[in-house]
Amino acid sequence: MENKGIAYHFIELSHTVCLDKVELLKGQVNSRKRLLKDLPEQEEKEIIENVIMSLDKALEVVK
Repeated sequence: MENKGIAYHFIELSHTVCLDKVELLKGQVNSRKRLLKDLPEQEEKEIIENVIMSLDKALEVVK
């Protein structure tokens, strides 16, 4: 499996992005879950699912 990554950006202006770490991680998890619905390839879905698991673990640590 070749190295693949996910890139994303905020659509809001920078001053509205002042969120705490928990809210930021929750937003990242939710955006990945929405992304899963639209991915055609299983390999891509597995990558996103791994990212979601990592974010969930980070969220548990931050809480």
